[in-house]
Amino acid sequence: MRRTVDLDVELETELAEVVTLTKEKSAVVIRQALRAGLPTVANRFQAPRPAGYFADDYGQDSDRVALETAMSKVRQRAERPPSIPASDRCLGSANRPSNPN
Repeated sequence: MRRTVDLDVELETELAEVVTLTKEKSAVVIRQALRAGLPTVANRFQAPRPAGYFADDYGQDSDRVALETAMSKVRQRAERPPSIPASDRCLGSANRPSNPN
């Protein structure tokens, strides 16, 4: 089946860039773009699912609910790196080698 497609200037330059990049004919690139893009276009015009459409498929997971309930009762603290003993800390310029210059 042969079809004629009118391209605007911007789309034509983008097509030319892709053709040079892929080393394919422009018809092949247009065909690939249509195949990749048609599901996206069709998806934009589908009616949205009603609220709660999948509610029966994804019921409450009792294990997850029990874990979340238990974890909400546990006191959590931020993790901090272990403290460095005072003897290992740098005390300013006293521990630095002197600059010979």
